[in-house]
Amino acid sequence: MTLTLSKGQIAPILKSSKEYMLFDCSCGCKSVSKRWRNFANGITKTCGNRNLLSKEYFAKTKFGKLRMKNPEAYCKGSTKKVEWICDCGKETISKIYSVTSEHTRSCRNCNLLSKEYFEKTKFGKLRMKNPEAYHKNSTKKVEWVCDCGKETIVQIYNVTSEHTRSCGNCNFLSKKYFEKTKFGKLRMKNPEAYTKGSGKKVEWVCDCGKEKLISIHNVTNGNTVSCGNCNLLSKEYFTETKFGKLRMKNPEAYHKNSDKKTEWICDCGKEKLVRISSITRGESRTCGTCRKQYEDWYSENEDYLRKLKCPISPGSIPSGSIQVLETITNTRKPFKAICQSCDNTYYPCWDSIRRGTSLTCGCYHSRITKGQLKLKSIMESFGLKVELEHLVNGLKYD
Repeated sequence: MTLTLSKGQIAPILKSSKEYMLFDCSCGCKSVSKRWRNFANGITKTCGNRNLLSKEYFAKTKFGKLRMKNPEAYCKGSTKKVEWICDCGKETISKIYSVTSEHTRSCRNCNLLSKEYFEKTKFGKLRMKNPEAYHKNSTKKVEWVCDCGKETIVQIYNVTSEHTRSCGNCNFLSKKYFEKTKFGKLRMKNPEAYTKGSGKKVEWVCDCGKEKLISIHNVTNGNTVSCGNCNLLSKEYFTETKFGKLRMKNPEAYHKNSDKKTEWICDCGKEKLVRISSITRGESRTCGTCRKQYEDWYSENEDYLRKLKCPISPGSIPSGSIQVLETITNTRKPFKAICQSCDNTYYPCWDSIRRGTSLTCGCYHSRITKGQLKLKSIMESFGLKVELEHLVNGLKYD
């Protein structure tokens, strides 16, 4: 596009003249006012309306959700404010460049919810007490009525976005409810009205007669159903009861699942410090050092055991350790046997037996391994005394 002086315009003599002249542009614009010196120096070369958008363009074009209400020809970057119609039917006044540059794409009131909408719509258990037109994401706090009859004040967007669906007090439990209701083995000692999820600690009476201070929500949601001491085992119980090969050395009353370590006496005469829960759950049934007799048995019969070939009859196994209940026909297949430590039936493989492993059913925490026995044998060949475990401060270490 180029500029030429309009008809009747006379060019100033001085090139630096600040006089405004009228120009015609090759784009079709007529009588455009421009300063002469800017034209003469090549600073101004066009009418400046190259981004002029026609009336037809605005009539046909939609910007996001907006159409121009009264289309006219405007420059694309015009700051003039005009009326626009949104897809939602609402009208808004915005600058032309804000719409053409897509900074503004709607009336911004598309989410405005009418009074009628709030009158008819229920959000979870809530209805607006005094319906009015509000924006869907409004942070204004208004009153809502819950299905339970209670009222609450909540921000509108919390309700419309379903973050809040009730008054929050629907779970309020009455004094009579706590008087009549039993939770597992527990009843409230002094019933009052409380919320179901209350974190307040109150006294509860257990079926066993004991009382305990517990948070209400722990009882109402079923996390706590007793005083926790119903499983307290008496001194007499530990005096009379034997767990595998173990008896408590100094019997006292303890909880069945107590993690306290106490001394226990094994049938072999040795003593061991073990957690009560490990004993009562059957995880520990011996002192763990009774196995030395099986270790000695293997050391004495190692050569003989390694030379045995299938079929191996139960009578050909030296006494003193494993009791075989059937003829062994395959060294890699399990066979039925009795553990001499706990008298339980188990199924070892002969390959394991002749290597010095699986001498018991695994009722000990520390079992003999092939590596231990081999290393022990080598060290003893040098005349050294070898212990597979050593006692330090009441604890055994390999």
